[in-house]
Amino acid sequence: MSEQRKDQGLADELRNAVERTFAAVTDSAAGTRGRAQELLDEAVRRGQGARDEALRRSQGAREEALRRGQGAREIVEKELDSLRKRIGELESALGLSKAPSGKDKQQEK
Repeated sequence: MSEQRKDQGLADELRNAVERTFAAVTDSAAGTRGRAQELLDEAVRRGQGARDEALRRSQGAREEALRRGQGAREIVEKELDSLRKRIGELESALGLSKAPSGKDKQQEK
């Protein structure tokens, strides 16, 4: 074999080795990139699920708070009406008249 053919053969072998190494690294990087994308997609899915669950729970809590608030308001209104009635009865029993309001005092002048 001539010296030129040996050099060409070595060059081809070196080129082939570099190409194989490059292909292996590229394939490995593509696999790593793909896995990273899968992990990111999974994180996004879980984040969206957590957000949806938090929204569902907060809406349920809001509805429950509104319901309880309305119930408490109704109880307070009934108690207030009962107290007004009892005060009126006590005033009547004691022969007290209701004090004139500021509006009535202005009309007297």
